[in-house]
Amino acid sequence: MFFIGIFGIRTKRKKIQTRQGACCPICGAYDRFAIVQEYQYLHFFFIPLWRWNTRYFLETRCCGERRKLSSELGKRIAGGEEEALEDIKIEDHLLRCPFCSKRIDPGFLFCPHCGQKLV
Repeated sequence: MFFIGIFGIRTKRKKIQTRQGACCPICGAYDRFAIVQEYQYLHFFFIPLWRWNTRYFLETRCCGERRKLSSELGKRIAGGEEEALEDIKIEDHLLRCPFCSKRIDPGFLFCPHCGQKLV
């Protein structure tokens, strides 16, 4: 009898840490955020055989942002280093509207979301 195996490639996403009651590194609001690990893997009958393309992201609930973290920082957080969460620095080249807190381009005179004049 001839048997054909089932192979496939999938993307796995798992939360490695959630910080509650902390200041958001992006907008500064007092809320929660999560560190998420994503990778792709080859499987045979739902048994993972090989993993690659591991990436780490910061996902916030307050502002709904998802930012990529460096691999070195992500590995430190996944390893359980509590001090590594303090090293998260987000450099944002976009500004935020003081009225609606949405991200806007620095060259705008009016907010495209709420219409208020920017100072």
